[in-house]
Amino acid sequence: MTFIMFAFLGCDMTEVNNQGENLNEEINYTLTEPVVEVVDLSDFGLKNATDINDRGDIVGGFHYWEQSSQSLMELDFLARALNNKGQVVGGNKFWDSTSGSTTIKGLDYMGVVSSSVLVFDINDDGDVVGEVDTCTAYDHWGDIPDDYCEYDFFSMQWNTETRTTKEMEWFSTAISNNNKNDIASIAYMLPPHDIHVSIGNFGTYEEFGHGEPNSINDSGVVVGWITKKDDSQSNLIVNSENGEKLQSDLSLGSKLLRLTKSTGSYSVDHVVEMLRNGTFAREGNLDISNFKLGNVNQEGMRGNWSISEQDSILEAAKSASFSSKAFIWDVQGGLQSLGTLGGEWSTAFDINNKGQVVGYSDIGNGEYRAFYWDQKNGMIELPSDGKNSIARAINNHGQIVGYNDGPVMWEITVPELDTHLAKGRR
Repeated sequence: MTFIMFAFLGCDMTEVNNQGENLNEEINYTLTEPVVEVVDLSDFGLKNATDINDRGDIVGGFHYWEQSSQSLMELDFLARALNNKGQVVGGNKFWDSTSGSTTIKGLDYMGVVSSSVLVFDINDDGDVVGEVDTCTAYDHWGDIPDDYCEYDFFSMQWNTETRTTKEMEWFSTAISNNNKNDIASIAYMLPPHDIHVSIGNFGTYEEFGHGEPNSINDSGVVVGWITKKDDSQSNLIVNSENGEKLQSDLSLGSKLLRLTKSTGSYSVDHVVEMLRNGTFAREGNLDISNFKLGNVNQEGMRGNWSISEQDSILEAAKSASFSSKAFIWDVQGGLQSLGTLGGEWSTAFDINNKGQVVGYSDIGNGEYRAFYWDQKNGMIELPSDGKNSIARAINNHGQIVGYNDGPVMWEITVPELDTHLAKGRR
């Protein structure tokens, strides 16, 4: 366990060692910046840490840590998110301690040949959001091969009470929902940008191209990543006869993240760096060990790209420049870039109801670090002992989970934090 104080005011302070023991009890201190305590979660049997709720329960990999009972439970799927009731989702599964694991089924109406679900988030009412993929074929289509079907995908909802998968927007993926069931989505039908929020229009941002949301809090504040505009990566399909814009296609960055199953898990720039360096398969914090360039099969992808199309996407991405930045957005304040820790890219993964944001950033030397951000203190690098790190989730008590050469929790205390983000930025 490591205990770190970022800053103090004046000379009146208590010296603290890395176990948090006072070296001089007679001197008082006044904190002006965040205090961070670091906990190695591998001591609790966890191998990954992707989400934490307000009770201190943690999920990651195939495990769920219940704080109240101090027990580690094994799951039969890769956990993605959990709510404050201890309900867990990931892949196409839902789990709670009462009913165990439940498969979230796809669509089954007439014409559906196959359908699958990928879930991303769950709120405290048990509303689950994600994506449902379908392959459809109809008799009236005429003379088509028996094994042909047309691929589509939709953002979806599923509830623990009705247990019925409901499709929403076509060509869209629902990434996060809050406790009011406001939803942040990647909506590819809304050019020039991909981000859509159910509580209002994400707005125009002329200098930016596309992006993806990762989290929405109960006040409707959204965080994620967004790239600079690049006309060479336009995501519009154009009618070649009259130049009319027919619909939007996935941007190159979105295709890359879908193909590598990195949506909501990595920065697009980081994926490109790993592909260029041949290190993608060696990243140990996610279940991507079987991914290798030129060896992605139908089982290992989201979409209906052929092997040659997959390779084309990967090769195009390796030569592209994305320069994505972490952002925060709400209806009142619009879009704000959070900057970086000195490098070229950053991504925000989560925001709590106090407006505290976590994610990770390039630091300019081929390495990356977890960050914490709030409106008062800006972006702060979380302690990592000089190792690569990623902060994935933060609860309303300032407990952050992520990766730092293994699963880790940072517990952050911010004196007199200005929590106006919880009521909307001004």
